[in-house]
Amino acid sequence: IADTPDAQVALGYCIFHGIGGHEDEAEAAEWYRKAADQGHADAQYRLGECYDNGQGVEENDAETAEWYQKAADQGHAGAQYRLALCYDIGRGVEEDRAKAVDWYRKAADQGRADAQKDLGKCYDHGRGVEQDRDKAAYWCEKAAAHGNAHDQCALGLRYQKGRFGKQNHAKAVDWFRRAADQGHGGAQYNLGLCHANGQGVEQGHDKAVDWFRKAASQEHAGAQYMLSKCYYDGRGVEQDYDQAFHWVWVAADQGHVEAKYNLGKCYYTGEGVKQDEVEAFRWFREAADGGYGPAAQIIVKKAASSSSSRLKFEAADPECPDTQCSFGKCLEELSNHKFASSSFRKAANQG
Repeated sequence: IADTPDAQVALGYCIFHGIGGHEDEAEAAEWYRKAADQGHADAQYRLGECYDNGQGVEENDAETAEWYQKAADQGHAGAQYRLALCYDIGRGVEEDRAKAVDWYRKAADQGRADAQKDLGKCYDHGRGVEQDRDKAAYWCEKAAAHGNAHDQCALGLRYQKGRFGKQNHAKAVDWFRRAADQGHGGAQYNLGLCHANGQGVEQGHDKAVDWFRKAASQEHAGAQYMLSKCYYDGRGVEQDYDQAFHWVWVAADQGHVEAKYNLGKCYYTGEGVKQDEVEAFRWFREAADGGYGPAAQIIVKKAASSSSSRLKFEAADPECPDTQCSFGKCLEELSNHKFASSSFRKAANQG
């Protein structure tokens, strides 16, 4: 039926993916092998993938590297990238970071985005090649230019944090916007922060709110928290404690520790919700358990000044050694040695 390498690869592909109704990875691997044995580069690459993932054949690192090598030597970009990964981690071949860089470069020069990104990382970290932040930026930009929103957002963060030698907020905004326009929630959140802080763009709280709202609608907890702050402070929107409470609750419910702390403050002061000190301390404790220092401090301050033994025990109850230790120190200062000793013991038992 398939008497040429091209036809054998095409048939193997159809059988592998079940195109036409018949799906059989083992049979597909045999058709790939027939073409690969005749020197067909794409068949060699696909057979390498089969050994790489244990699809249709038993997983075998040495066979993986061997077939990738055969295809890579013929200029197959996908195989060059996969072979680079093999050398990078020593899979099926002896680890050799310099060879990995060589193969990344060959694939990158053919426009392979993942190879360009990993080559940029090699230059960034000086892995297998002398560190060069300019070349790192060049290759990371080449990769991001293919349009992957996640890569674009990550590149924006690198420019924002100065990973390529110095901060460049204008470039950060450019890459955040490219990703944000594709609906990437993290990029929308970061772009909102840029507008809120006037980094790389003219400060504008109304635009910040627009981007926070887009990201918040995608359940980005950080954006939900920032939107709550905007409503609370009346920045970019009309002040609205009800909306502030709504968004801080949504963010806290997703595990955002600072949102949990501020939700506790809402319950404590009665802003946007009926005042409830019990509920306030529940959220303070959750924030403290998450390692948020100010929450631990407010628990210590309120509980240590209380004459209620029950409140002291409840405040020290969270499974957070730092909170318990801080609580114990505060009680020591108040000469309440009995409860201080209890808190220190709980902290010590958790290491």
